[in-house]
Amino acid sequence: MQQLTIGTRGSALALAQTELVKAALIAAYPTLTVHLSIIKTEGDRKQGTPLAAQSDKKDWIIDLERALLAGEIDLAVHSGKDVPAELEPGTEIRSILKRANPFDVFIGKRQANGSRISFADLPQGAIIGTASLRRRASLISYRNDFALRDHRGNVPTRLQKLDDSPDLSGIVLAAAGLERLALPDLNYEIIDRSIMLPAMNQGALAAQLRCSDERVAKLISSISDRHTAAEFSAERAVSEVLGGDCHSAISIFAEARDETIAVSSRVFAKDNSRFISHSARGPIAQATQIGKQVAHEILERGGAAILGCS
Repeated sequence: MQQLTIGTRGSALALAQTELVKAALIAAYPTLTVHLSIIKTEGDRKQGTPLAAQSDKKDWIIDLERALLAGEIDLAVHSGKDVPAELEPGTEIRSILKRANPFDVFIGKRQANGSRISFADLPQGAIIGTASLRRRASLISYRNDFALRDHRGNVPTRLQKLDDSPDLSGIVLAAAGLERLALPDLNYEIIDRSIMLPAMNQGALAAQLRCSDERVAKLISSISDRHTAAEFSAERAVSEVLGGDCHSAISIFAEARDETIAVSSRVFAKDNSRFISHSARGPIAQATQIGKQVAHEILERGGAAILGCS
């Protein structure tokens, strides 16, 4: 009987995602025994403190990476969008399962009649909560009258803050997280991709493992989705070339269908006054190359100046 220990954060969403991976592995390998190890990360420790605004993606995975390298866990499961370009040496990531809805959603303030205000009905100067620079830049690019307010925490916390706030008109969250949590009676609207493209790997799940661990690599290969893997690689290729981080306002979205993949990206100026964008399409087998092509074109069109690249 094989055994596998998966490391995960302890939030409701992280646990829901890890349970999906666990179930898929057991379905593929009925004799496999899977244990979960809940690990508190630096990002978790900073939540609710003034240091939260200074967190970067690495804060959300570094403790899991250390446990992986120490042999305390065999595998770490992350939201794809939370994994930075730089991983701890000796580890690698791969996409797992089929990608969930990659887009962002708007959740409006509950009104007196019980319904929630719609995105189209937001009044002039509406206050929208989000901590994401990408979401902020996308919203301001669409309507420069919007007022943005820093809004952090796990999904249930953010929803509670919305309902408790006397000022917020709505908040923006990832569709995938809401779908995986299966929260009852929550009405939300998908924000059109023309207004807001997703973050890199949003909606995809990532498995981080030790580079030398062929056993785990074989186990997770059986629960990988071909199209999702291509999208995952293409989007990370864009990010790698652009050198963006969570302090940059960058949208990246790849969509694979049949044998073709389309890749798009937008890089916003720090003052949200403009953005540089480019899209390309080609064979799915060339997903990484197409992602790099999109990024290089954006840099040549002015993205390098926006991002401060040398």
